[in-house]
Amino acid sequence: MKLNEMTWKDIFGYHKVDTAEELNPFFEQGYHIVSCDASYRESVGTCSVQIKGKDKEYKVKDKPFSAIGPVESEILSILHGVREVQKNKSAKKVLFTNDNVSAINLVLGNHDRKQNHIIRAVDKVRNELSKLTIPYEFAQVKSKVNKKVDKSAKRKLKSRETVIEKRIRERKDKISKVQERAQNLECKQDGTNYLVKSSNSETWYAVNLDILSCSCPYWKNNWSKKPEGAKWTRATPCKHMCRAADFGSQNILEIFRSQVFRRK
Repeated sequence: MKLNEMTWKDIFGYHKVDTAEELNPFFEQGYHIVSCDASYRESVGTCSVQIKGKDKEYKVKDKPFSAIGPVESEILSILHGVREVQKNKSAKKVLFTNDNVSAINLVLGNHDRKQNHIIRAVDKVRNELSKLTIPYEFAQVKSKVNKKVDKSAKRKLKSRETVIEKRIRERKDKISKVQERAQNLECKQDGTNYLVKSSNSETWYAVNLDILSCSCPYWKNNWSKKPEGAKWTRATPCKHMCRAADFGSQNILEIFRSQVFRRK
């Protein structure tokens, strides 16, 4: 085959589709088209997948996930597309479509995988592809070709964002109430620690805001025995920590920023 006779598919291993009409020959050849698209923002993503045959259009399926960046998100949308095909008994051969050229090239091995999260995501896709017993191909499409799943993914992400923002507000409100209870506590500094107690108690609790620790029962029972990672991602401050932060002119929300504003 001469170079000028080679198609995009011959050179790169996938089709390039600019319009929806260009998919019609695939339908005529008995392909099911698997449209995959993702929407992503700050570690949170959703993907939408739809399978279409010549005479039947299946319901759009949505899936939430966590990711690092838009490329991994699109790779994960392909992953869920493959998994939907595994459940479909009608498809005899499929064409996976996605509008992210990097995602497709990474899955097909045209681009080197240098980042660990990309390596893991691609490995998952390839593992699921190896389970397929039918022929499959890929196509990089214009966003307008995938507009139905694109709109669905964006809509689902917007709904998820609403839930995330509500949870963040609830965490902030919870800490605000703890701060109110902490206002009348006594506090003094002892080296790197703060000592905090109630005015009607003789027990001083030691607080360290650098390593997030307090000797009070609440902190001991809820966070001291948990894995270190849980403390830095899930913990909320006790009233002694809130008082210590105020005494040291620190913002407790900044100290617990990763916990309060987490998006997972």
